[in-house]
Parts: sequence; structure tokens; C-alpha cells
Amino acid sequence: MVDQYDGSLFEDDSSEVAEAVEELTAQHASGGQVDVEAICRQFPGAADEVRRLLPMVEAMALLGNS
Repeated sequence: MVDQYDGSLFEDDSSEVAEAVEELTAQHASGGQVDVEAICRQFPGAADEVRRLLPMVEAMALLGNS
């Protein structure tokens, strides 16, 4: 039988991903160089998602500027 999963690990991961994406977005919006690896070091649990979401964040920034 499988124990009930309370979702806490998912919530923690989601929170870290959200914070990492917020930092990624802020760096991109500031017009400076986005340091993806620094963000990945700061949020190691979100590193894969940050790398995966980077093209989307960049595309959204381009759309926002048009």
C-alpha cells in the first residue's frame, strides 16, 4: 500500500522554482546580463527548471517590449 503524500515536497520545490524564476525575470528586466549559473547555485533545487524555463522568460520579455 502507498502512503498518502501530503504534497509538502512539491510545495517546497514549487516555491524554490518560483523564487528562482522571479530572480531570473528581474535580472532579465534590468537589462543586464542574466547569470543563469549564479541563479542555479542560489536555488540548486530549481536549477533544471531554471535552465528549462530560460527560453520562455526571454521570449516573454521580447513580447513585453514589442
